[in-house]
Amino acid sequence: MTEPTLSDFEDDTAIFKATGPPDHWLTTLNTGIWGFASDNESSWERVSAGDLILFHSTGSDTHDGNWDSGIIGYGIAGTKRTKEYPLWRSEVEAGENAFPYIVELTATHWRGNIGGVSGAEIGEKSHEQIHNDIESLLQNRLTLGEIEEETGSRFPVMGSFSSPSDGQQHLRLLQSEPLTTVRYRNRDVEQAESADEPETASQSFDHLRKREGITLDGDALFDDLYFDPDERRRIQSAVESAVQSGKHVIFTGPPGTGKTELAENTCKALLHNDQYTDYQISTATADWSTFDTVGGYMPRDEAGGSLDFVPGQVLERLPNGDHARNELLVIDEINRADIDKAFGQLFTVLSGQPVQLPFQQAGSEVEILPADRVDWSSQPASHEYVVPESWRLLATMNSYDKTSLYEMSYAFMRRFTFIRVGPPSGDLEQAISKYVELWGIETTEPDEAAVATVWRTMNSHDRAIGPAVVKDMLEMMSAMEPATIEEKTTQAVASYVLPQLEGIPQRKEIVQQLFETRVDESVLRQVASEVLQVPLE
Repeated sequence: MTEPTLSDFEDDTAIFKATGPPDHWLTTLNTGIWGFASDNESSWERVSAGDLILFHSTGSDTHDGNWDSGIIGYGIAGTKRTKEYPLWRSEVEAGENAFPYIVELTATHWRGNIGGVSGAEIGEKSHEQIHNDIESLLQNRLTLGEIEEETGSRFPVMGSFSSPSDGQQHLRLLQSEPLTTVRYRNRDVEQAESADEPETASQSFDHLRKREGITLDGDALFDDLYFDPDERRRIQSAVESAVQSGKHVIFTGPPGTGKTELAENTCKALLHNDQYTDYQISTATADWSTFDTVGGYMPRDEAGGSLDFVPGQVLERLPNGDHARNELLVIDEINRADIDKAFGQLFTVLSGQPVQLPFQQAGSEVEILPADRVDWSSQPASHEYVVPESWRLLATMNSYDKTSLYEMSYAFMRRFTFIRVGPPSGDLEQAISKYVELWGIETTEPDEAAVATVWRTMNSHDRAIGPAVVKDMLEMMSAMEPATIEEKTTQAVASYVLPQLEGIPQRKEIVQQLFETRVDESVLRQVASEVLQVPLE
């Protein structure tokens, strides 16, 4: 897993240190909880959601087993509450609730061999099992000697909870080695989700062998979309050739040109092929990591239990074990995600190579296998996720932010066909009338003419806008009746066009050209100066 770095947190994020015996940290790993004693309520009250807590393991466990002290990971604080039951080893053996004030962590990040730690509750483990688990948990820990050598100061080991002055340096040192991420949810949520999942046991996997014969329903591809005949033929030909030749697809273009609708319609246009079982849409974010796309460990319940591998967005679409699914996946705005951080092992997967993940499922290493490595005469094992030859990943990318495109490796890019979806050219008045008919908007010819002029002005620069922005403008103008055409156009431009110009060098020139359309120049001048931070004489 890829752990968050310092740049992912706010500058004023509080960093605390929690000290406890290594067997207590085993429980925190499996539950996502850290506790405070009754006489330490004031420390518990200092913690807020989003704070970071460094995990300091002492040199001995609660039964005097001896290890080297060190920092073994960190967690991100979530909600706080009290508990009324024993949870940690010392509590369970004493039959008391010694740490009633708890912080529920939204995620934890560990330096050790997390896959080697048993998910059983602490009371069910033998002393030998606990010692083995501690050995795995403490692997690769950041020792106190290493901290002193790197920072020139000693780590504050005294006290069960404190705020170290060098917390950011300690976190940076901790992140110098790869960390394994674990995220948490309670059993009630998981059971509710699993209850909604269809039964897939004993399904046939025959349909997953097929690659040839994939066809595209052209009518479904353009459902609720309008393109002129030439553009329609170009897009359909590009999509067909991509999916039939084994390529994944990224639709690129300016905002509002219909990229997301085309990606979803492509899925609908493919579902009549019996190779596919469904499709899903997900929107990328800057917070995505391989936990979101590939998967990672997650406990089954808050009071302990097995630490299970949970598949991410991509693996959840693929067949494994008794799941004979082959779901198309659409990732909207893929360039919002850090490609390297979010896709990790998928670079190799999309290049057609097998990948072994650093996680275990049903006692075996989780594997992602290309279809040619699988014997379809028997279903895959529960730890095997197979990429059928017919499976496709579709994505959209805003062409105004191409940075992520150049961060993709060649092995990643060559698996995709990039299809541009641009704004219409030519007679924009005629195009608007076609769109208005498609959208079912009640508008007027003057409104359409005014918007067409604005649209033509924008598209004459390298900040073109698509039909979706035009739709927003017309809907606003229709709702503003009986205002003047200048009032309506000015408000629509201020609301939907000016935000598209933020940060581009030509924004002053474009705004000055917009003054020549049917707008109230004095009002638009004032709004543009405030929104775009440019002087307009």
